[in-house]
Amino acid sequence: MATCKSLLDERFPLARRTAYAILLVSSAAMAQQPTGGQVPAGGGNAAGVRLDPFVLYPAVSVFEGYNDNVTLANSNRVTSTITVLSPALLAELKGASTAYRLSYVGNYGWYSNSSADNYDYHEFRGGADFDFSARSSLKLNAEYLRKSDPRGSTLASTNVVTPNKWDQTGIGGIYSYGAMGAQGRIEVEAGAFEKRYSNNRTITETLDYDLQRFGGTFFWRVGPKTEWLVQGTQIRTDYISPLSIQDNRENRVLTGLKWEATALTTGTAKFGYSEKKYSSTGVAANPKGGIWEIGVRWSPLTYSVVDLTTGKTFNDSQGGLGSTYVTNEYISLIWNHGWTERIRTTASGYYATDNYSGIGRSDKLSQLGLKVSYDMRRWLMFAAEYQYYERQSSVLGADYKKNVFLLSVRATL
Repeated sequence: MATCKSLLDERFPLARRTAYAILLVSSAAMAQQPTGGQVPAGGGNAAGVRLDPFVLYPAVSVFEGYNDNVTLANSNRVTSTITVLSPALLAELKGASTAYRLSYVGNYGWYSNSSADNYDYHEFRGGADFDFSARSSLKLNAEYLRKSDPRGSTLASTNVVTPNKWDQTGIGGIYSYGAMGAQGRIEVEAGAFEKRYSNNRTITETLDYDLQRFGGTFFWRVGPKTEWLVQGTQIRTDYISPLSIQDNRENRVLTGLKWEATALTTGTAKFGYSEKKYSSTGVAANPKGGIWEIGVRWSPLTYSVVDLTTGKTFNDSQGGLGSTYVTNEYISLIWNHGWTERIRTTASGYYATDNYSGIGRSDKLSQLGLKVSYDMRRWLMFAAEYQYYERQSSVLGADYKKNVFLLSVRATL
């Protein structure tokens, strides 16, 4: 969440929500290597190639940059130039009442001074939308990810020689009943994910887990473009290793408002209560208390958009060295502004606090970024960006600062 954006975007709403709920949205995300590939947007500026029955949208990005703290170390920093190649492909099949999507995004990174941190990430996703009637619809999604935790990005990846590699698979769906604009409507969702680590097993053995998510949301229209909602969710997380004591069930209840294009803003604001119950008697306390999820988009001009995201969650501690869970609070602000038809800037800021149970550790994480992009052609974009990362920790020697400079080119058809 270095920019609080993810490749689990609007095309995959359940996957995005589930990942939001189960991943450590602070430490790991704040330290990711630069990844540039995004699924090219079908039907947008990119041109497609018809390969019946699908339309294909290919893209490729190349990054060249410099990272002054590859392993997020407090001292003895590893500095290196980095090259990233990111191919992407989206295949779409659209009908009158159905739509199908298959996509791949790859990120291949090479550090000139730290080959142990080289990486190759793969993201495969599929989706299908069915509109049975004006009132009834179903969205199905599936994913397979092969990635790693960069060294220093999590507690379990701090003292390793090579990054912890993992595979994640998931499937889920959302069924909606009620026409858009109706007085009331409901959404029911379900999903299952599993994550498996493949190396550094003396450290990562206890990190493998299976997860199931079940939930429902009731919407009630209170204005022309505003809905009141009530949402209930249960997340079940079962760790595979008998050495783990983190098996738990989390129950969430939230209520709030969802509005569209009201006074130049669109967004959702939800407030509620969450409680995690761990199965093991070895867990001293179960986290519970107030949580929130807020996302607001402000569009004062057609060419200027500000996205505000903030939230509070209880997450399982990843290799917590005595910690079972992390209380995470975060806020993100992203401003996209088009200065001309070709020149655009993106300014981003992120701040989060991670409080680890059982070990008295508290981290403050921050990020600032600025990107300038130039659309030389409809299909060709050049960009330059700077990213700054910092962690201030109550644990001696856990602080770090990192500066990343990147130049990139992105091409589509």
